[in-house]
Amino acid sequence: MKLIRRYIRQHVFYGIVGALLVLVSLYAFSLFISEIDKVGRGSYDLSSAALYVLLTLPRRIYELFPTAALIGALFGLGSLANHHELTVLRASGVSINRIVSIVLRLGLGLMVFVIAFGEWIVPLSEQAAQNLRTEALYNRPTLNTEYGYWSRDGQRFINVRHIHMNGELQHIRLYDFDDDFQLKRVLTAQKAQFHDQNWQLSGVEEKIFHLDTVQQVFSESLHVEGLLEQDLLKILVVKPEYLSLWGLHQYINYLNSSGQSSRLYELAFWKKVFSPLIMLVMIYSAMSFIFGPLRSVTTGKRIFLGVIVGVVFHMLSQILHYAGLVYHLNLPLSVATPAVLFLLWGVFMMRRVQ
Repeated sequence: MKLIRRYIRQHVFYGIVGALLVLVSLYAFSLFISEIDKVGRGSYDLSSAALYVLLTLPRRIYELFPTAALIGALFGLGSLANHHELTVLRASGVSINRIVSIVLRLGLGLMVFVIAFGEWIVPLSEQAAQNLRTEALYNRPTLNTEYGYWSRDGQRFINVRHIHMNGELQHIRLYDFDDDFQLKRVLTAQKAQFHDQNWQLSGVEEKIFHLDTVQQVFSESLHVEGLLEQDLLKILVVKPEYLSLWGLHQYINYLNSSGQSSRLYELAFWKKVFSPLIMLVMIYSAMSFIFGPLRSVTTGKRIFLGVIVGVVFHMLSQILHYAGLVYHLNLPLSVATPAVLFLLWGVFMMRRVQ
């Protein structure tokens, strides 16, 4: 039985890995083509574009894993069905439930991998990708971390703790140095908004350093030029899909405590929570097709169906996700509903077979 388990899992695993490689390669190629348009801006060259694409691959691997699991399971189990090996296994006493159990245990192992990958690898690689791209395009050293955005503009160092989707900056610090890199001024502000080609800072405190004294100045508002370019701001906005679950949890708490809407980040949080479970549902759905209506069709038809089912699932998910945002529906329910529907369909198909 151990050999049978290994044999089945190898076919499914190789199928999933193969499907993932194809999907990620298509994504990488299309992204690289789109990045070529930006080559020549600042110091952004072909090698920078290639490295940027490479650093974004972990996020795409994470996002495409459920679809790859569906297509790969269809391909792996389908190859066994094409060679009548599933029929032989069933004739030798291996039940459908036993085969399902073998494959789902593989799915559980992959689920643990996906969770770890999404929590630790994806946020780090995305931060590195955005830092590389921003610094090359705008010729200014930048560092974008979960603790805020750092940049240097001449003798000024800029730190922005939060950059919101609406373009508002919060908790800003400016450090101005003289030509000898002696600290001249530290400016802090509660928030900043772009208005009339300038940044208007609110809740401002300045500390101006003289030879033997420190002058402290408070003001309700202050106009500052050249804080952040608008094009750069669009890149630096904290995108929900770039954060880990813990990062999302912290950011949601911050938004709620400051009286701001956190629905978009809550949606991203629940999508991350359910993503590994969705992968298991996709594998189970693939098995329901293999033992049901796709027992004797060609590999090409199975892959085609896998793509169609994946597209339908993606479209249904997008509709329900944004319906949840617009109509203030329960977000966990909005995210889980497509997976539950597919699971019920898979259970129905399996019961018909048995």
